[in-house]
Amino acid sequence: MNIKKYNLALDFMKNKSQNKIVGRVGEIQSMLWHINLSTDETTQPLGDLIPVFYAEIKEGIFVRDDGSENNSINILDNSNGIIEYKPNKRLFAKPGRLKNCYFALEKTAPSNEVTLGPLDQLVERTSTQSFEIIVEKDAMQDNIELESFDPTINELKRYLEDHLGDSVAIANQALEDAQEAQVYMDKLQIQLDTINMNQFVKKTGDTLTGALQFDGIPTLFQAKLNSVWWYRITSENSTSYQQSLYPAIVSGINGVQGAGYNFKQDYLRLNNVDVETVVGSQLKIDNMHKETLVWSGSSYFLDTHIFSWDATKVKHGVLLEFSRYAPGAGVLDYGYIQYFFSKEYLVRNNNKATWVNMPGATDAAKKTIRLTPTSVSGDATNGQAPSTSYALRTVSYF
Repeated sequence: MNIKKYNLALDFMKNKSQNKIVGRVGEIQSMLWHINLSTDETTQPLGDLIPVFYAEIKEGIFVRDDGSENNSINILDNSNGIIEYKPNKRLFAKPGRLKNCYFALEKTAPSNEVTLGPLDQLVERTSTQSFEIIVEKDAMQDNIELESFDPTINELKRYLEDHLGDSVAIANQALEDAQEAQVYMDKLQIQLDTINMNQFVKKTGDTLTGALQFDGIPTLFQAKLNSVWWYRITSENSTSYQQSLYPAIVSGINGVQGAGYNFKQDYLRLNNVDVETVVGSQLKIDNMHKETLVWSGSSYFLDTHIFSWDATKVKHGVLLEFSRYAPGAGVLDYGYIQYFFSKEYLVRNNNKATWVNMPGATDAAKKTIRLTPTSVSGDATNGQAPSTSYALRTVSYF
């Protein structure tokens, strides 16, 4: 439609007060701006620079439109700096005065397959003096949807995805690993809680006699003849004895069969099964869940700091603990956080850079670490601000 056509003379150095756009809430496809760009009132060729429109829609909040999504910017004459702009309807969604509106000429660097945000790519940029957009009230006010400014929101979305994608993926993977480890440990705990240790071992001094059986095997009977302990299987009346290989665990009265003999324990020993006491078995189970300290102290955790362990002793994974740190003052006794990395994670991401976000940080502080099945090391960037506001305190495994 383009009924309202405005001619704007925008200079990169001189402010021209006559540049003013007047519209009303609800303007849709009604305007076309014809813009002549100049520098100190001299025609400004565009060359390889791209024109981009900016407007401050709220104090400190700007929108940006380079025309890439809706073909809103058209270069009519490159050498004489003449362009056309079709303003987005969302500029006219609310009444008010937009005093800080301008065009900029920008040039971006080649991406080289590295995705950057719009401001990170800029290598050249200059902007015109500001002009004003007045949006007057209309009967449609408060009856139309106040949508967001598409180009800006889409650029922001891409920027966040490109810059935070790796951190989000690492955090999600760490959460999945922790959840898997918790499920495994819960199942293991259920199994341990249902175990009756007495079914595997006998206490020292237990006396078993008669025609008893365990695990379908007839009871062992023993006798001491000529200072040598003998045992037999089958029945109490059998006279077929064999010499006991483990007389040290046998106690009783000389010549009396079945006196004070730990039948099941000796049977397990004879079949090359490790025999454990009730207390010893419980101790091993308790130690499975106990952290083994590798190192403690305070360190920025640089690439020269490497802490190692025996991979065969790691049952579940590795734990790293951090806290706040004040450069020049030392460690602070708050801001603690402990991160868990499972054995599978150590193998899957062997010596790859892992980013660990620090708790409560408002300046994107993080630590970069590299884990292997047998060690963990830091990174040189951990000694640079803002990462220096946190320190590694302990390294352990369990």
